Amino acid sequence: MIIKIKDNQLFLYGTIWEGDGTYFLQCFSSIDGNFPVIDVHWHCNGGSVFDGNLMYNAILNAKSICDAYVDGIAASMAAVLLMAFRKVYMVENGFLMIHAPSGYTRGDASQHEASAKLLRSIEKNFSKKLINRTGKTEADVKKWLVGDNWFDAEQALEAKLIDEIVDPVIKTQQLEDPTSNLDNTFGSFAALMVAVEDKDLNDNKNPLEMKNEIIAKFGLAGVNAQSSDTAVIQALEDHFKNSTSTLQTSLEAKTAQVTSLETAITSQREAKIKAILDVAESEKKITAVQRATYENIGKTSGIDALETVISGLGIRTPINSVLKKGGTTTGVTAREGWDWDKYQKEAPREIEAMASKDPEAFAALYEAKFNQPFNT
Repeated sequence: MIIKIKDNQLFLYGTIWEGDGTYFLQCFSSIDGNFPVIDVHWHCNGGSVFDGNLMYNAILNAKSICDAYVDGIAASMAAVLLMAFRKVYMVENGFLMIHAPSGYTRGDASQHEASAKLLRSIEKNFSKKLINRTGKTEADVKKWLVGDNWFDAEQALEAKLIDEIVDPVIKTQQLEDPTSNLDNTFGSFAALMVAVEDKDLNDNKNPLEMKNEIIAKFGLAGVNAQSSDTAVIQALEDHFKNSTSTLQTSLEAKTAQVTSLETAITSQREAKIKAILDVAESEKKITAVQRATYENIGKTSGIDALETVISGLGIRTPINSVLKKGGTTTGVTAREGWDWDKYQKEAPREIEAMASKDPEAFAALYEAKFNQPFNT
């Protein structure tokens, strides 16, 4: 497809080949939002449905208001694309053609069935767009999707497929049967359009200059102004794929850096917690059995909270010392790795007993849970 830009006008002439959706987006985005209204001129015999859908969505969600002008023919996918515009204008001697989507499948029965399923889905999507635009019933629109259905300007206006008829861009000789052959009808308009001396269009850059600008701007390799449109578009797609790959590699590198930094921070935090608990255990403020509980406080509530809890602890008297002196044990020992919630869920009576029999362990659990000192 040949695409030309002149101020707020976009001229789309030719077939929508695979890859033209991306090409259109690149051209369209350069003017979208820069003008209150963009006029898109069409002479198109249809083409790739998926590229057409990409173009349809871009037009439908454009920042600028978009109006369509059918300068010659809008057939097949091009006719469906018109449904995305605010207003559709058609030259008095133009034609519009609607039919069901078609495709070719090679393979076994399952591949043919899958292709048929896809075509029915596309046809359903076409129907929805046509119904929304024209207000026709589903039954009426289904008739348009049986065979090739041609509309001249008057018929298209009556069917509400267009909004207004305008003066022709070119003067055409009377075609014997414009609906007999899509390629012949399209070619008749195309040949005359090439011969028209339109000052506004002639002021525009020719295709070779446009190709050179695109090639230079994106630094495309392996193509030049004499390369086919398809080759240049493929080079553009390769360029964007490579750019995406580079960005992905950069993102992965940054992610690795962040992961490495997080690992380093975690290691530093764990080392700090270990140092605090080593000191507390050496000062007999906690026992080896209780260490896991206080370690969990440091990991979940932070180093500041752990230091606050440890600073409030007195020197603990080991149980074996009490036994040697003839004393009695409380019968309540803090379970390794348990926090307040686990006690409440699995051993609520133990934590109740701990409040009176091992108040220091109880206070540590309480402060870790509620982030405030326990006042007896």
